[in-house]
Amino acid sequence: MQHHHPRRPAEALGRASNGAAAPSSLSSSSSRPSSSSPPQSPLPPHNPPPAAAPASDAGIFAGIPSFPGDLVDTLIRSGSFSFLCDLLHTKRLFELRDIRVARVMPKGEAIQQFAASMQVILALADKYPRESLAAHILDCVAQFLPALLCPGTRRGRAKHIISNAKRFQRGDWKYLWENALRLARQERDHSMQKKHKRTKRDTTSIRARVVYAEHCARRGALSKANQAMTSNALPNADPNNINLLRAKHPEPAHPDSDPVRVSSIFWPRPQALLEYWTSDPGVEFLDKWFSIAKICQYFRTRSPVTMADIDGWHARDLIAPLFFNDNTDLHSLIRKRLILPYLTGSFHPSFIEEYADLMALQKPDGGIRPILCGEVWRRCCASLAVNATPIRKEAAMLFTSTYDNFKQQVSGMVLHTAIRFSPFF
Repeated sequence: MQHHHPRRPAEALGRASNGAAAPSSLSSSSSRPSSSSPPQSPLPPHNPPPAAAPASDAGIFAGIPSFPGDLVDTLIRSGSFSFLCDLLHTKRLFELRDIRVARVMPKGEAIQQFAASMQVILALADKYPRESLAAHILDCVAQFLPALLCPGTRRGRAKHIISNAKRFQRGDWKYLWENALRLARQERDHSMQKKHKRTKRDTTSIRARVVYAEHCARRGALSKANQAMTSNALPNADPNNINLLRAKHPEPAHPDSDPVRVSSIFWPRPQALLEYWTSDPGVEFLDKWFSIAKICQYFRTRSPVTMADIDGWHARDLIAPLFFNDNTDLHSLIRKRLILPYLTGSFHPSFIEEYADLMALQKPDGGIRPILCGEVWRRCCASLAVNATPIRKEAAMLFTSTYDNFKQQVSGMVLHTAIRFSPFF
């Protein structure tokens, strides 16, 4: 009779591994390599992960720890930091604002990739010292995200936003910047050609007004629908309007009488404001009136049809969806980097004149009406500051009854007054 002996664990393991030696803990004989088993290669030496080191060859962006292969190292090797430095030195950092076109708004996966890109750039800016030039430049890049990621509406699709966002997260900023300028110029040239080809301009203009008014009405913006059909003011880029605009914004006789200039006569001293915002009452004031919940409420309750701001942001269609999640890190970065600086005055002096565009609307009677197109972040801060000011109703009645053109002449004074004095009431 043939007896079947149970196979020992060491032998079974050795056969299952094609002749490789089994661990010595299973069998003492398995520790001796057989003649048929190939020799084992020695283990590679253990290399510890590289330690963080200050970024080198980064120019003004140097000074923060960087690992090989991280975002800072990628931006250095790809030349993106050098490209931003070149834009700053050649005064082209704000050139994306020179060309404004209607852009595709991200939805679904596109808004997720857009939010991820927003968090990448704001988190990087937050690593630098608060008042450093590098941090201010990266904040500007964050404000330019709609122009960098969202293509024009004529040929743009959501898939283009996704691919552009992935490029941005990989650090390919120079390509996105140059490509955005190229496509925006194409959109602008196409619009100009369509205007020159119109034979019946009045009929086309009326038809366009009707289409836009119906669009506003379907989305619930009835006041804008009425304005689309009744307003006769048209943009006028005539160079001769420069002197007329200057006459509506005269230079103050003395610097201390300038309502938008921070001086020791009208405003608290900057050091006093800095000490207040870092004190317990200041932090409590910010948490109460400039909380993430109030910021989210502001953007969610904007008009369903709005014109894009100077950088292409739409409050309800683009910014509000960024708050439709529990990503508190992104929400805190938006509050800290893009909104609170208007309250605390944390801006680089080189960029003060670049935060708004002044344009003229032609009135039916031949005059012009100045319009200041600023940033949606500034409007959010102004709204929250006015709500935090107890005398907001009385101040509004004072300005509207005193100045005929108060929106343009004293809008800066109203905003700065609410921002600077609201914590002291």
